[in-house]
Amino acid sequence: QVISETKELVSSTVAEAKDAVSSRVTEVIDATKGAIHSSVEAARSAVTSSVGMVMDSRVGQMAVSRAEAVLGRTEEDNSLPMGNEEL
Repeated sequence: QVISETKELVSSTVAEAKDAVSSRVTEVIDATKGAIHSSVEAARSAVTSSVGMVMDSRVGQMAVSRAEAVLGRTEEDNSLPMGNEEL
């Protein structure tokens, strides 16, 4: 009977330890996911803000204006080879 009770005690202790570890691991994983999500959101916000500042700047506006001018010229340029639809 002593051996049987010892086995039960060990089994019970191991089960409790497994549950405690599992619970703690789940908590750590959840906290890590939350931290990663917060970091990604902060990075996204910083990039969006930086891009917005650049595009609002004089240099950004000049770059957009020049890109539009080049694209406009390309559309009007008749020296480009004809595409399949035009042929």
